[in-house]
Amino acid sequence: MDAPLIALKHLGVDFEVLAGSDPWKPAQAFWRHHHGSTRCGSAPGSTIGTMYDDLTTRNHKEAIDRHGHPMLYVAGFPCPTFSTAGLRRGAAVAQGQIIVHIIAFLRVAVPGCFLLENVCGLLSDHPETLEWILQELRKLPQPYVIDMRCLNNCDHGIPQNRNRVWILGLRKDVIVRPFTWPCPWGHLDLGCFLDPVVGCATLDDLPTQWGARRNLLMALKQIATQFKVNPLRRTFVVKVDNSQKWGGLNGWMAL
Repeated sequence: MDAPLIALKHLGVDFEVLAGSDPWKPAQAFWRHHHGSTRCGSAPGSTIGTMYDDLTTRNHKEAIDRHGHPMLYVAGFPCPTFSTAGLRRGAAVAQGQIIVHIIAFLRVAVPGCFLLENVCGLLSDHPETLEWILQELRKLPQPYVIDMRCLNNCDHGIPQNRNRVWILGLRKDVIVRPFTWPCPWGHLDLGCFLDPVVGCATLDDLPTQWGARRNLLMALKQIATQFKVNPLRRTFVVKVDNSQKWGGLNGWMAL
């Protein structure tokens, strides 16, 4: 999706896309379709930023000679090898070594600002790798202010309970005011992310598959009992599958 570009658009920041990198062809096609114009708001048919197939083989100097030095560089290096849900092999495998190539690019590009993202398992299970990353970033050719935080998306208006490590680098010569990390501002109502409700649901709208229908009816009864409301006239998200081991209501209410 290239969330950084979406965020910049929502913030109303004028920007020019120089390049991206993704080895997966469908992801490249998605990127070109949604972010093809190099300048935010530019007319159709403008030059498309370069999409590189593999940053591990990209010639960083040639890329900078072609595009110039970026003001902002954002990279989310592969997380499965650092995740607590994975095998936790860290930098011992090729995926875990992508960060080496990212730092190599930063040495050449020296952007005004960079933002790197990964799972919090990098902090809890691979502290030696994280410390190496921070040390290498502090040795970049230009002096940077380097800072790091572990933030949860759901504390900042995003409907996703996901903790992530963010590593920020600000080149000292471009800093105009002290940087502060955003303060948590609470969860948004789920209704903010749903289409407007048109009419009320009825029992005819329930799934026809027997197991899923049975489980959803059980959930509706539990919602009515627990929240003292008509569940067909309020907005709820309920996790319901076709398992005989369904364990009750597993969801939340949008007030």
